Amino acid sequence: MSTFGMRELALAARSAGTVIGALTTPVKRNALVAMAAALDARAHEILAGNALDVEAARAAGRNEAMIDRLRLDPARLANIAAGVR
Repeated sequence: MSTFGMRELALAARSAGTVIGALTTPVKRNALVAMAAALDARAHEILAGNALDVEAARAAGRNEAMIDRLRLDPARLANIAAGVR
């Protein structure tokens, strides 16, 4: 990881979860809708970044099953956005 180590990222996620848990249902719903819209709007960037991640995993010798789980395509990304909605 570049900016955060795994521990720092986990601690930040825990802290964010506490804050999010205190929000009202309508605020949480609006946040999820905004996240899904951001996934749709930035799909090209996300897919380009994912291609770099897949190549890095391949270069690191990861097995193809793991690489397949990592790999995003437009349909997978659309399904993630739909799941967030």
